[in-house]
Amino acid sequence: PVSGYFKDHEITPLSPRQKEVVRLIGQGRTNSAIALKLKLDRFRVEHYINDILRYKIPVDREIYNPRIVLALISQTEHVV
Repeated sequence: PVSGYFKDHEITPLSPRQKEVVRLIGQGRTNSAIALKLKLDRFRVEHYINDILRYKIPVDREIYNPRIVLALISQTEHVV
């Protein structure tokens, strides 16, 4: 069902930093690992993720796991 997400939802362009966060999620990294890699506070990473999910790629959390949606998006042309 998650693959149908791309047909049903328009994805707003991400900033370069948001793309980097999504790309690292796609690699299976935790928020803490992303924070270390990008030299950010873990809470800043969570802020980026929440902003992406709220404003750029709205996710119905009752239907889709947001982290899986971001990981799938990281594998598409949207984040290359």
